[in-house]
Amino acid sequence: MKKIVCGFILLSLLLAGCVPIIATNFKLKLSPDEKWNLTTEIVLTASDAMLFGETITGFINEMNQDTEFAGLDATWETTGPDRDDNVSYIITINGQGFELLNDHIPGSIATYEEGSQKYIDFYWEMGSAIEWVSLSSSFTLSGGKIISTNGTRVNSNTIRWDNMDKLEAIMEYPESPVLLPYLLGLGLAGFLILGIVLIVKGKQGKTFDEDAGQPDFSSPDDPFTHSPRKLTKKFCTVCGARLKSKSGICSQCGNPN
Repeated sequence: MKKIVCGFILLSLLLAGCVPIIATNFKLKLSPDEKWNLTTEIVLTASDAMLFGETITGFINEMNQDTEFAGLDATWETTGPDRDDNVSYIITINGQGFELLNDHIPGSIATYEEGSQKYIDFYWEMGSAIEWVSLSSSFTLSGGKIISTNGTRVNSNTIRWDNMDKLEAIMEYPESPVLLPYLLGLGLAGFLILGIVLIVKGKQGKTFDEDAGQPDFSSPDDPFTHSPRKLTKKFCTVCGARLKSKSGICSQCGNPN
């Protein structure tokens, strides 16, 4: 069953017999990993919103319960009154997978490949109901580069249809960012830093080696760098006469010292 959009169109039909709907606006955003976001806005005058607010919120809550059972995430809010004294009921639904989205929309979203390029084939059929229950309707699609469409190009990735019942577009599937150049850049930066560190360490080691090879200019009598010199005997240990010979033999008694 096409529960999501058809349910909101049904809400419009229920209100149509009692109150004019100022505008019905849809926005669909598609992501490369097939996540999608669908926003539906129903615009009423502030006075009509006060009269039919309970009916509207009750229907929206019931619709949101259906989407939760379908494994979708749905929220809603009201905004306004704006400068034109209008109130908006905004319903947002998030999901994963285009096949799941196809189960809940009056149309289809298909993906296909040609060579290495992927494409999104989008088709949505509003039907004539929106045209007579709402004074105006719009649909905005975004998600990939536009190849062809019967809508108005807002920019290279966004299309808008106003008061149309058949919406068609082909878009290039957004590609995931290429990480290889970034990884190569990080690797090159790492090698550069490593090279600088090695050069700095090499210079420090060379300085220490050069310092170790320098001649020692310290004083030979420095007690902290050399052992004390051996003192020469000056007196005979036998007769006590002064020694005149460097051989250590006493010239007085002839005894060696």
